[in-house]
Amino acid sequence: MIQNLMAARPLEIEYAAVLVDPLRMKPRTFRGGEITWRHLAASCAVPGMLPPRRIDGRWYLDGGLLNPLPVWAAVELGATRILALQALPEIPSALLKPFVRAFRAVFGHHPKLQSNIELMTIAPSQRLGSMSDALHWKRENIDRWLDQGARDVLAAKKHLQPQMF
Repeated sequence: MIQNLMAARPLEIEYAAVLVDPLRMKPRTFRGGEITWRHLAASCAVPGMLPPRRIDGRWYLDGGLLNPLPVWAAVELGATRILALQALPEIPSALLKPFVRAFRAVFGHHPKLQSNIELMTIAPSQRLGSMSDALHWKRENIDRWLDQGARDVLAAKKHLQPQMF
């Protein structure tokens, strides 16, 4: 599906994707003209759910496996002011949560930001739902998530400095 969508309408804006090389457990940022449908498919690849993608002889997975909010990549791309959306601040499965935390503690990529970087993070004010909700989307959940997101952005907007964005 991604291949067909990109063939019909190529990317029109500058875009970057963070992917993970699972053999090295290292993230890699791809950007601009080097991004193909394989990069976008790899950015959705989660072990046990969607398969990794082979790009230039290496396998890649979703970059969120090592760090769900890669603000380091934005800095790598030249950003000094970052407004980050943390869409899934907690793993919706009590069973998976300790494993994901341990995995990210061992393999995670969390470089320290320099002091000249302005960062504001917006996260959901309420839990988004269960693991089932995350895997099996329903119209009423999507509507609820969008409404909650709009409220959370309006609440965060009060704390933004006018010159920041």
